[in-house]
Amino acid sequence: MEQRARPVKILHIVGRMNRGGVETWLMNLLRTVDRQSWQMDFLVGDPTPADYDEEIRQRGARIFHCPVGNPFLYLFRLNQILRTNGPYDVIHSHVHHFSGITLSVASIAGIPVRVAHSHCDSKYLDSQAGFLRRAYLGLMKKLIDRYATVGLAVSEEAASALANDNHRRLEWQIRHCGINLSDYATPANRTETRRRWGIPGSALVIGHVGNFHFAKNHSFILQVAKEIFLRQPDSRLVLVGDGALRGTIQEMATAGGFADMVIFTGSRSDVPQLLNMMDVFLFPSLYEGLGLVVVEAQAAGLPIVIADSVPRETEVVTDLFAWMSLSQTPEDWAEKCLQMVDRKDQLIHPSPREILEESSFNIATNWLELDRFYTGQTA
Repeated sequence: MEQRARPVKILHIVGRMNRGGVETWLMNLLRTVDRQSWQMDFLVGDPTPADYDEEIRQRGARIFHCPVGNPFLYLFRLNQILRTNGPYDVIHSHVHHFSGITLSVASIAGIPVRVAHSHCDSKYLDSQAGFLRRAYLGLMKKLIDRYATVGLAVSEEAASALANDNHRRLEWQIRHCGINLSDYATPANRTETRRRWGIPGSALVIGHVGNFHFAKNHSFILQVAKEIFLRQPDSRLVLVGDGALRGTIQEMATAGGFADMVIFTGSRSDVPQLLNMMDVFLFPSLYEGLGLVVVEAQAAGLPIVIADSVPRETEVVTDLFAWMSLSQTPEDWAEKCLQMVDRKDQLIHPSPREILEESSFNIATNWLELDRFYTGQTA
């Protein structure tokens, strides 16, 4: 890339920089990017301290707080932040429908590149909305369509969730988020990681990574795990993540009589090491924008049993995948998990990381492509 007179100045708008798919991708960008090319800042709607805040500041980026409560106060504060800390070349908004507001303000502030980025498929939830909520969603889609200069989405499903249905101006483009493959270059000590979590070396470990949210379908994960426990009593289920439904799922495990076989790790910074100690990755989401953690599971070489409601774009190392319908029983899912583990030696590609390095999920090339959007070098 050519040496620039100054870096492109970018403001990413997010809810909060806790560990999650979008936030981890943004941190991978911050860790990878050439700082002579980009200057990244973050505007968050939740002022509560978050997992990545300290690292963000250590890497020279700034965090601005703009609480989402009073909408008029939010508009005033956002405009003030843009004018006081700019001029920004790019506003990159990751707040789904609310991007209609953020990009409108960015347009008024004269920011030339305004990116609406859809990371989730919200169509199911949107279909359940009441009259006022539907009116709000329709207005936000129109504002995004009018004020965004670039529309990016992680999948076709995610794009359709924000696309304006009538008189569409904005052309949405599918661009995958990448992962840092160097995290998987040297496998962690599987035995030592299991020892730290009190898991026997010989145990079958079913794993899942995802915040405890309705869409992740943790209750179904427990049902599948229960069937596996009946077949292999020395098995363990490892659930990585946190969220509002964690307590409910813990209560379900206790009520089911297998709480001692389920490990709740909470939010973790060592996901590559945790994936390395698993035998099979279970991902029965009701819906997903993409499911970036599935790409991470492939980098770790894990067999993956996954719902066909997840976008197929996640499949890169084909031999690792078993696609299942959520209409199939937990027993069917359990049997498939055990089959994939039995065939693990045949399923694992000699180097899944090498395949991913050549894919659109490599953060090293991901940011270069994004740079072309920021600088107007690609449509």
